[in-house]
Amino acid sequence: MDLDNVLVHEYCVELAEDISSGVWDEPSPVPDGSPCRIDTILTHDHTFDRYLLAHRDEVSDHQLSSVLAMLRCASDSCGGITYHCVECGETEFVPFRCHGRLCPRCGKRYAERWGRALVSCMLPAEHRHLIFTLTPAVWELVATDVGRLVEDLFGAARRAVERMFEDRFGKLKVRPGIIAVIHFTGRDMKWNPHIHMIVTEGGLTPRGGWKKHAYWPYMKMSAYWKYEVLGRLRFHLRASVDAKAAIDRQWTMSFKDGTNGYVVKHYRDLGDMEGLGSYLARYVRHPPIGESRILGYDEEGVRIRYEWDNEVHETTVTTEDFVRSLLSNIPPKGFHVVRWYGLYSPTYRRWARWMMCGISTVPTRLEAYINVLSGDEKMCLDCGGVMEPMAMEYVRNGRWELILF
Repeated sequence: MDLDNVLVHEYCVELAEDISSGVWDEPSPVPDGSPCRIDTILTHDHTFDRYLLAHRDEVSDHQLSSVLAMLRCASDSCGGITYHCVECGETEFVPFRCHGRLCPRCGKRYAERWGRALVSCMLPAEHRHLIFTLTPAVWELVATDVGRLVEDLFGAARRAVERMFEDRFGKLKVRPGIIAVIHFTGRDMKWNPHIHMIVTEGGLTPRGGWKKHAYWPYMKMSAYWKYEVLGRLRFHLRASVDAKAAIDRQWTMSFKDGTNGYVVKHYRDLGDMEGLGSYLARYVRHPPIGESRILGYDEEGVRIRYEWDNEVHETTVTTEDFVRSLLSNIPPKGFHVVRWYGLYSPTYRRWARWMMCGISTVPTRLEAYINVLSGDEKMCLDCGGVMEPMAMEYVRNGRWELILF
């Protein structure tokens, strides 16, 4: 047994016992008028449990824990805090949230907060939004080892931008600010890893001088992206003869749209930076699809709506592909879907803000934590008085614990 998937193995054993008891013998009909929520789809007729039994080798303990936490979110089984009103003596139990990437309720709150934080830390300069895409053949190669090969995508996209600045400024060593985010699926919920970037249209020299860079040749940037990503993937997949052959074919392939298959889309004049931050945040801590885009579900699958090329499309995704898409957006534990490079890296962030703004206003982690807690007051619904925490219940290492304040 794989020691990394102990939880999956134990959970599948419990499911096998339920099957032997006849609990799953009769399929449950799709409830009419039920809200099209992700947790409803996963729990109806044991959709997620059936997927797990059929693909137990593809699901990690971390992915299973995330799904189970989302299904238990805001329930008594998550634990919570009991508040006591000092005025009227009324008590109220507030359950804990899961704060998971897969949870639409927790993810929306986190995405909004992350989007505002992203805008607040950006430098006072013009930015450009870049999207680095791949061919379907490379999608499948990345899926074989997401944790390692996505690092190659980040490195290749960053290097492509750096080469553009090197071509423009040569030995001046102008350093741009780069924020990169990995998206694992497209709007149609199909596996489609691609990189979003927010890049400053210029950079700082080692002496603090600002150099503007607004001309970005499309064909050159696309060629850099293709060269960097294929070179990195070929190095890490050199042990596989089939993978090397597939990558070698990519060098000479021609495409009907006239591109080399490795498209770099870029958008200038990003006036609504807050909207862009919210857009990127949805993929940082949010399911691959908003529940407002789920039109319904039945025996054939899940009907979704998505927008492409300024047109609204509708399609049906099988329940198996729907679950697989949700799980693909839960990266390995400890993996960072957001990367900060150049002037936005921790090494240069304070220096860059000081050079451009005159004062460093980047808050420390402790200051940010205190700001979050400062407005955390709960009011009594009966008398309007302030409620104080009285007890906290939570599960730790498989044991239920109670703390009295």
